[in-house]
Amino acid sequence: MAFHCMVPPGSSLKPDSSDATPHPLRVAHLCAGNLYGGVETFLETWVSQERAAGLESRFLIGWDGRHAEELRKLGAPVELVGGARLSRPWQVLGVRRRIRESLARNRPDVVVVHSGWTQWVMGPPARALGIPLVLWVHNELPSRSLLHQFARRVRPSGILANSQFTANTVPAWYGVQPTVIFCPVAAPAPAPDSSRSQLRSALTTPPDAFVLLQASRLQEWKGHRNGLRALGRLKDRKDWFWWIAGGAQRPEEGAYQASLVREAESLGIADRIRWLGHRTDVARLLDASDAYLQVNVTPEPFGVAFIESLYAARPVVTADAGGIAEVVTSACGVRVVPGDDAQLASVLTQWMSDRPEVQRLGAAGPAVARLSCDPHQQLERIAAELRRIHSLPH
Repeated sequence: MAFHCMVPPGSSLKPDSSDATPHPLRVAHLCAGNLYGGVETFLETWVSQERAAGLESRFLIGWDGRHAEELRKLGAPVELVGGARLSRPWQVLGVRRRIRESLARNRPDVVVVHSGWTQWVMGPPARALGIPLVLWVHNELPSRSLLHQFARRVRPSGILANSQFTANTVPAWYGVQPTVIFCPVAAPAPAPDSSRSQLRSALTTPPDAFVLLQASRLQEWKGHRNGLRALGRLKDRKDWFWWIAGGAQRPEEGAYQASLVREAESLGIADRIRWLGHRTDVARLLDASDAYLQVNVTPEPFGVAFIESLYAARPVVTADAGGIAEVVTSACGVRVVPGDDAQLASVLTQWMSDRPEVQRLGAAGPAVARLSCDPHQQLERIAAELRRIHSLPH
């Protein structure tokens, strides 16, 4: 699959050869920090790979949680600026004051925000200090949103998007087509030879079972219910298991999981579902599984876990919608109509009955993942685009 990076006319993804940069491009990321998911994983990959691309990041984070902890482990500078609720304007003003002090003290070359919330709450100090502000769009922008009505007042100097799908939702808000750069995703480290059998034993899963994996946030739109209903059609087959990785991070996610557990019981398949909660060993889970299953209700903007699955030579069955449809093709997986339980059940039945076909599809995955998301390649593209934005008059 060819990688397409959309750039403004006359611009280039390669740094100007005359720009023999005497120092790395200093990037300040403004992050909420209260939740953990694909965006946070993306930023950790960024930090681990950025030096070769001539980038140097620091993070200004609202809430001290797993995201801040993981970044510290990687040696990234992390500064806590306090959380804020939009209903408490004094908190917002306090966060902005602390961010302004930090930016004035450290003076980065560019500031990057990764959501509408961080753009509105945390972005104004960068604009006030004349530092280029970059908006990275990780999710589709809704046609109507009070938050984005406020956020777009903090006009970015440049906009990037993680897929053409998300990029297509930007012009309605900003009147421009953003640059599309798929997220850099690192290949999981290979697991020890004994890991597969040990992990299956630990998760009470037979060694010869066909194991499907989903690793995502516990949110309705991530499609767990679609998977359950399709697998419910296969309840008479005893040769499959579904591992679901991802723990509830908010009360509503806990309620959602409880409803899924009840539905699995009513479908008669609860004994073959493994609720794994929060995991830090997704690479081991992939190695011990046979395929990746995630069929979103609404389009997936991109999806780091899908790319990790391809790197691990695990074929993907997903919805034929959103950014991930720009990566997953018939060479390495299957895209199904969202909500079509019968079609999904048919694909899964075929895979369970034809292991060689599953292995053939899986074998194509690593090359697709590297072409789309190789970390070195993508960080070079990111660096070139950030330098271009930095060079613009502000």
